[in-house]
Amino acid sequence: MIKTGRIKQSIEDESEGHAPLYWGKRLEPLVAEYYSMHTNYKVRRVNAVLQHPDPDKSFMLANLDYSVLGDADVQILECKTAGEYGAKLWRDGVPLYVLCQVQHQLAVTGKKAAHICVLICGHETRIFKVIRSESVIQHIVNAERYFWECVEKDTPPDADASESAAKALQLLYPEHVPLSTTDLSLDDQANQQFEQLIQARNHIEKHQEQFDLLKHQLQAADAVKAESGNLIIAGGMESMSNAPYLMDKARAGFRMGSPTMCCRKALKMLKQASPWVCWRRIWPTMKITLANSRTILQSAH
Repeated sequence: MIKTGRIKQSIEDESEGHAPLYWGKRLEPLVAEYYSMHTNYKVRRVNAVLQHPDPDKSFMLANLDYSVLGDADVQILECKTAGEYGAKLWRDGVPLYVLCQVQHQLAVTGKKAAHICVLICGHETRIFKVIRSESVIQHIVNAERYFWECVEKDTPPDADASESAAKALQLLYPEHVPLSTTDLSLDDQANQQFEQLIQARNHIEKHQEQFDLLKHQLQAADAVKAESGNLIIAGGMESMSNAPYLMDKARAGFRMGSPTMCCRKALKMLKQASPWVCWRRIWPTMKITLANSRTILQSAH
């Protein structure tokens, strides 16, 4: 989306509005200062976008943080900051996405090696060395060449389950056109994907119920051992969207009497059947009566 010019990206605006980007930008000079102090190597800020010298690879650009002076082996410094969530990615060394980024920088600049200095949770600093790998660089060049050919031909990538794919689809099709339908009944691939979607949803609901049950049983067993209770009934739903039955306005509580219950699956099917059917219109028309140990779904006309 960015490379084809459909949307514009402003790093300055994003860094000001997003806390991790903001602090990463503010702490980067301090990380470089720490690196220089502990390695005795001077560093210099690189304020330029570098391009691969080979005309056949002119699509490869790199934006370096710092260049290292006085070291014959290492010429590039990449500064990183990791918070509470990102810290676990650094437990076993440099994350894969950072390795690919640094190998790309080495490919563009032709340098031998780079150092990565990362500040973890604001109190721990590590320094890693990444040596140039020609085999990895070749894979990166091939992947970037294929990507750039898709950009030049305006060929979108296949839709996947990533968050970026969802954002791209939302930007490409931002408006919902009411009262418009597309008949996919004769599309074998669409029908197969829909069946797979229904099966995946059923599996999610089944496993969610099993997860909730096991979790509550463990919590109950722990409470009994802690002598906080003698008898505990473990039940209920951790995820209310997967509950079999729903009660309207249950958050505020009920007075004396029998509250009205609604079958969640029936309600969901009716809502999917017509986009104009909403919660307020369906709820009064559906009731569940418990009689003779049977659940009867009544629809009022």
